[in-house]
Amino acid sequence: MGFPAQVERWRPTAIQFAAEFPVDYLLAWIQIESGGRPSEVMSTGESGLFQVHPDEASTLGIDLARLRQDAAPGSASGDYQFIAGLKLLRHRKEGALRHLVNAGVSLDALSLLKMTKLTHALPKLAKELPLWYARDVGRGPTTWDRMTDHARGLARDADARVTWLSQYDKIAPYTALGGLERLLKNANKVGAAAGTSVPASAPQYTRVTPFSVAHGAFLALGLALVGVAWYFWGARRHG
Repeated sequence: MGFPAQVERWRPTAIQFAAEFPVDYLLAWIQIESGGRPSEVMSTGESGLFQVHPDEASTLGIDLARLRQDAAPGSASGDYQFIAGLKLLRHRKEGALRHLVNAGVSLDALSLLKMTKLTHALPKLAKELPLWYARDVGRGPTTWDRMTDHARGLARDADARVTWLSQYDKIAPYTALGGLERLLKNANKVGAAAGTSVPASAPQYTRVTPFSVAHGAFLALGLALVGVAWYFWGARRHG
């Protein structure tokens, strides 16, 4: 996939730091967020190649001042852009996975990368999408297209928008179809950049419920009591 020269110049650094993320996925993220300009600072305070929000920087221990410096590929400051960016992406990927697990919905690995981008763009909306899908359609494995098409249907529903507006003021601009499409377009763009670099198999996410935790605790307690009883029975036989 081709990128503007301002973004493409970061490819060698992306290759060095890519780790579990495809190189073109990182470059597509950079193109969307900063256009390859590391000193880019948004009105909301988001900074750096990957656009780290001040709240994210605080949570992840990222130095915003360093991100706001002009940096060149191959320099220490350029490397820090990717060190911070990878922290951000892992954090948002974990968040996306947590939202899916909590809803009882699973996606393939490529769709999870799209969900990661949406989680960075608007965490509250990303949290709700799988919950709405599970509520209206059902739990279990699904596809990104099915889940987002369901969200589009809700965005067209005036009653649904009223519910969204009353609960989530921050996502109000995105309850209309146009706003939702803008967010999904960026998520789809980074997914397309990842392309065939990501296996298509769907990981199985296990939902851990309070019941299952309690069940396991009672089972462990029961086994412990059986062990104690067996010990004393043996002691009495040989005593």
